[in-house]
Amino acid sequence: MSSIFLYRQSIFRSKSPACHAQIFFALFITSLLLGTPIPTRAEETKEYTFTHRPRNRSLIAADLHANFSGTGGDLRTSVIANAPGCDVPNIPTNAIDGNSMEIVWPSECVDPEESVTVRITSSWGPMNLEHSHWTYFFAGGEIDSSAIDLDRDVQEAMVQDLQEEAEYYYFWALLVLLVLAFALFLLMLAQKEW
Repeated sequence: MSSIFLYRQSIFRSKSPACHAQIFFALFITSLLLGTPIPTRAEETKEYTFTHRPRNRSLIAADLHANFSGTGGDLRTSVIANAPGCDVPNIPTNAIDGNSMEIVWPSECVDPEESVTVRITSSWGPMNLEHSHWTYFFAGGEIDSSAIDLDRDVQEAMVQDLQEEAEYYYFWALLVLLVLAFALFLLMLAQKEW
């Protein structure tokens, strides 16, 4: 403990440029460490509105499937605007790791031209919708699907971006740098008086 105290006293009393450089270097390294954005589990959240536009206008959808990139296997989904007349769907993919979203209604209920809005969240990013389709069930257990035109039938909205989190950290990093620069200035003034 006393050696640390003596070292601190010797730095403060010294008027040599080497000691000034030592202090400046220590403060500079500290500010770099504090100013580096820490990789946190910040979340990227997007909302997608899927409109049901099958080629066969008599089809009523029972499931909605989508695959995303950039999720790191961590994808959570919630329905924020259900299709009119549909019961609350099940989202089995929330219970497993992966890049897929699956929304299953208790029965066929999403009519042509109806829309469903979902919110997806991941601790990674940037996320991108890669592929999506609706599923239909027929008598006798037959299943069919129709691909969704991502340009025509899907609207995307960013809710929270990881980049915004990084900018937040850089703002605080700049503030810390300014405080440290002011502290260095005060140290140099104190050394001149000693």
